[in-house]
Amino acid sequence: VRRAATFGLAAAGSKCTPTLLDATKAPLRWVRKAAAFCLGEAGSTTFQVVEALSKLLLHDPSVYVRSVAASALGCLGRRAISSREDADIVSTIAANLVESLATEENRLSMDKAQGRSIKLVRPTDDCDVCEGIGIDYGQPRFKPVRSAVRENALWSMVILCSHGSTKLQDSLDSTIQCLTEIAERDENVFCAGFAMDALNRLVQIGSDTTKSTQTVSQLKSRLTSVLLTSPILPTESLVRGGAQVEELQKLNR
Repeated sequence: VRRAATFGLAAAGSKCTPTLLDATKAPLRWVRKAAAFCLGEAGSTTFQVVEALSKLLLHDPSVYVRSVAASALGCLGRRAISSREDADIVSTIAANLVESLATEENRLSMDKAQGRSIKLVRPTDDCDVCEGIGIDYGQPRFKPVRSAVRENALWSMVILCSHGSTKLQDSLDSTIQCLTEIAERDENVFCAGFAMDALNRLVQIGSDTTKSTQTVSQLKSRLTSVLLTSPILPTESLVRGGAQVEELQKLNR
């Protein structure tokens, strides 16, 4: 019933915003999760909505709610860009995603921690959502760890970076620094892959302002060295983001 109501509100468009903002304060986490999802899908592209989603992302006690808020912010940012509304919204969203990534931690995947099939894992005091199977691909750098919040926040970064560095404005430098650190050091292979994907898109799409052009040029000059810190690369994503196949083939040798 709650799911049907959620999609019904999303279909109503931005008119649903006041109801959903109230729902983000509900005592039940399932209601807060539904509200976060729906605000990303159909909420008004305003700072009030960004603030509500960011509060859930940064402070909600539920991993499930925080992870949904992380992905909702990316959807909201994409819609703000599409509607050409207040550009500062995207910069604010990026800044809040960076703040979240600085505090959220990877956890040993539940199937490994509990010794159960992924279909039978149970919520814990640390995490109330199944975060997936941990994979290291046989590489010492990576561990069988996951984080729904980190991975969704980074996927939202990929969404924002797909529209070019100019949209990030004052958050560009901190975003690049955050993504670079994750690409070079994160033990979660999915996080590292998303970070590389986002950085590559910033380089390939470029910028139309002097400051952003200089920053992106500096990133472009060291992107290869960043990619080489990983023993494996998300080749298909990088190619779809604009990287040349021939250049990636050289890196994989």
